[in-house]
Amino acid sequence: MRRERYVHGSEEDLHNFSLLEELDITIVSYVIGQLVKRKAPGPDGITGEHIIHSHPVLASILLRLFKWILRTGFVPSCFSVSYMVPIPKNKDKASGVLTCEDFRGISISSILSKLFESCVFVLCEDLFATSDNQFGFKHGIGCSQAVHVAKEYIEAYNRGGDTAYIAALDVIKAFPRVNHDAVIIKLHERNFPAPIIELIDNWFDHSVFSVKWIGCVSASFTLRTGVNQGSVLAPFIFALLIDDVIRSCSNWKRFDKGVILVYADDILLITRTRMYLQEFVSCVQLGLGLVNLHLNAVKCSFMRIGPCFDAPCAPISCLDESIIAEVAELRYLGVYLVSGRAFRVSMDAAKRSFSRATNGILSRLQGTATEDVILHLISTKTMPVLLYATEATSLKKSVVSSLDFCVVRFVMKILKTSNRDLVMSCLDYFGFKLPSQLIAMRQCKFNKSFITLDNSVCKLVRGFKP
Repeated sequence: MRRERYVHGSEEDLHNFSLLEELDITIVSYVIGQLVKRKAPGPDGITGEHIIHSHPVLASILLRLFKWILRTGFVPSCFSVSYMVPIPKNKDKASGVLTCEDFRGISISSILSKLFESCVFVLCEDLFATSDNQFGFKHGIGCSQAVHVAKEYIEAYNRGGDTAYIAALDVIKAFPRVNHDAVIIKLHERNFPAPIIELIDNWFDHSVFSVKWIGCVSASFTLRTGVNQGSVLAPFIFALLIDDVIRSCSNWKRFDKGVILVYADDILLITRTRMYLQEFVSCVQLGLGLVNLHLNAVKCSFMRIGPCFDAPCAPISCLDESIIAEVAELRYLGVYLVSGRAFRVSMDAAKRSFSRATNGILSRLQGTATEDVILHLISTKTMPVLLYATEATSLKKSVVSSLDFCVVRFVMKILKTSNRDLVMSCLDYFGFKLPSQLIAMRQCKFNKSFITLDNSVCKLVRGFKP
């Protein structure tokens, strides 16, 4: 067994970190209070609503169960049973021909197992801490902050007269390829309590999965690699695995070299020279190889922003000599960066997604809803698609105006008029705000929160002089 090889917790360690004493009714009640409603039930048919609206004594019963699990190091068999639902990665391709590579398997497990995982995370939260260059799975920080840091680095290099070299790296099947032995070793290196390491090892050994598709369920099978996308602890375990990669490449204290920004398995490298970019790519690839992860050179890409963006440039290559393509437009966390003399983002994809979502709402309503209801649905359901990360990218006035036009065009269709003055009066009456108004509000809120972030990378870019 893996736990026999890697788990060496002493009685003194267990005394210093007594999980049975740390886990109490307060923690169990807290994780129950954090449950999200209207989620799919697990294989046992229990939903979050069942737990939320149950008798308060359930928290005490679950506490006794969770302590028993920690004491024995084994999880109930129902905790290890999950079914996976294939989700298309690229929704734009959903109507075309799809292959297995176009799907991501999301695991649905018992809500009770998720509650137990949440308790484990609360107990070991400090041990799950990762580098500040990792923007995923952290409270108060996310995609917008990562995009904003990338923007600040690029503009800082450009102000110094340099061209920024940016590479977006794609990891092949990142979550499904996680090596279980590497996870146990990493947990041991992080000084996790021996009962937790033994518990996770046992969980890996006894996990059983099936695939659910259009009402049909496949035969059960086991996986010898990978962590469940949908599990509470899976993203934090994955973040621990690639944290050494980040730390080996993270030179954010050396502004002259570059920076690595990571959100889950989305890796972005920004340097001021091609040589540094090649060095970073090789460093990342070597680090990923140590945990059985590999780059997909076909989906990796790089671009340049700055005065020499269109000058001849030698290609960037991986360790296996495969070439990373240079592109004119690079996608990172849903934001499309455009190659040029200055930092710029393309909003074309956002406008297409907004139009598709709005047309979907209008086609389903088919004239059965009033104008105020339709505008409310657009404001709450489709407008966020159009405004995604706009607070972090400092759009030009012409781009913001094009977003306004995109929305006004649909409002004209809803109100059955082409009179812009009449449309603006109706929008004011219904309290509907255009993208230009919302972006200004979002930027103000984002800037106030960004300056208070206790993140070393964010603190560094706050010191960049404009």
